[in-house]
Amino acid sequence: MNKFLHLIFLLFAFGLVSSCEDDDDDDRDDGPSSLSISVALRANNSAQYPGSVFQLNDSTEILLETIRFYYSYLRLVDEEGDTLWLADYGFFDLEEPVQGMEDRRSIRYNVPEGEYVALMLNVGLDSVQNATDPSSVPLEDPLSAAYGMFWTWASQYRFVMVEGRVNAPGMIGSSDDQAFSYHPGNNDLYQRDLVIPIDLEADDGASVWLPLVFDADAWFDGPGGSIDPFLETTAHGSPQDRPLALKFIRNFSASVR
Repeated sequence: MNKFLHLIFLLFAFGLVSSCEDDDDDDRDDGPSSLSISVALRANNSAQYPGSVFQLNDSTEILLETIRFYYSYLRLVDEEGDTLWLADYGFFDLEEPVQGMEDRRSIRYNVPEGEYVALMLNVGLDSVQNATDPSSVPLEDPLSAAYGMFWTWASQYRFVMVEGRVNAPGMIGSSDDQAFSYHPGNNDLYQRDLVIPIDLEADDGASVWLPLVFDADAWFDGPGGSIDPFLETTAHGSPQDRPLALKFIRNFSASVR
């Protein structure tokens, strides 16, 4: 009889422990969500990428080669209107990284559980960030010289780097291709408070993905003005380049959705 009672006691104790463990599992916080933000390019309703070609109009075809840009003050806005700070600054480079370099085609942040309705960011760097000495930061930092975005002659950064070639439709790759390069980067070209509506639900412990889609054709015709890549080929930070640099960075910033 004593053995029987002892067995009953052990079964009861085991059940109690199991119940407590189940309760602990129910109450466990799986931790923050992992939010991955990436950049996607589109033109003429089709996907684009470095090396792709799209037709801008009846007389113009564009080959994209380099697409890089800085963002700063990256924030999420939740359904209550509260702001979640993600980063002071960061960097996207749509090209496949060379060996040993970090892949900058996407970024990842941990975010609390919640529903988010907007992403906010600035295109470029503020005046303090723009005055950073690239030798003062680690090699993997977005502001290091490793990414080729620092102007040594101006002691500041290119905010955006878009390079490519232009020719008549079907003629890209010919010897008469016209190269273009747009590198806006002065403090007065800093684009503040872009608001991108999103519908993002982040559950505890989940991985969620948010693409930033840029309309590449809008880089050449947007709120900043129309750009003819055959004639307006270079904006590299000099005073005479400023009108084109301003047009381009305004168009670039307005093209994201």
